[in-house]
Amino acid sequence: MSIEELRDKSIDGVVIGGGNIISASRTSLKDYRLVSTHAYPTLWAGAAQLAIERDIPLVINAPGVMDSMHGLASEVARIIVNSSQYIAFRDQRSSALFCRDLQAKAKVIPDTVLEAARLLPKRLDLSNNVFGKSERIFVVHLKERNVIKGLDYVAKKLDFIAKKLEARPVLVAIGRCHNDEEIIYSIKSKMQSSPLILDEPNSLSEIVSSIISSVAYVGSSMHGFIIAKEISHYMKKTALSYGSHIL
Repeated sequence: MSIEELRDKSIDGVVIGGGNIISASRTSLKDYRLVSTHAYPTLWAGAAQLAIERDIPLVINAPGVMDSMHGLASEVARIIVNSSQYIAFRDQRSSALFCRDLQAKAKVIPDTVLEAARLLPKRLDLSNNVFGKSERIFVVHLKERNVIKGLDYVAKKLDFIAKKLEARPVLVAIGRCHNDEEIIYSIKSKMQSSPLILDEPNSLSEIVSSIISSVAYVGSSMHGFIIAKEISHYMKKTALSYGSHIL
């Protein structure tokens, strides 16, 4: 719910966490077009303001920071740092960007996606993929801004990979707020390898499951890459008999 909706609620504390959400800049994301100038600042500064106004605990729980704090944003960051009971960021760069020129000792807590292997069931059944099919698949994630050479070029390359791997592509919309679902349909219409579509994942586990049952991951999602690497490491240790190889 929005900050305005929260103003009528009883709140015991505020925790600012999530992904790469701390930015003072406007956003070009289509879903936020009506609030593009303040959508991101409201996520963290608006939430912090609510805690400060009510004098309730404020915690910064390992978010990422997109850009440096300047001017008013820098002053807001100083107020938040001085008002927080606990401060952590997900990497050293984020900590430096947010706490620039501030005498703050923020902790650095690695992104929890590194624990993705814990989502794996204790008994793995890879006889079927996430779609309930026994065929080989490889997972693809695309962002519109990364399709530099055009849809036809990317579609041709993915068809080539499908032929080499003897696997069917699965196009996954990992970040729907970045319009991932639109680009995968555009690419699908130009591919010859009959890709499957996962455009509305029901959960993180469903995305992870698609990577578990794949023979390769190709994509521009940092989280997708980390999950693929972590699961590959996990499965090489505990599930070599399945012959699963995740790139």
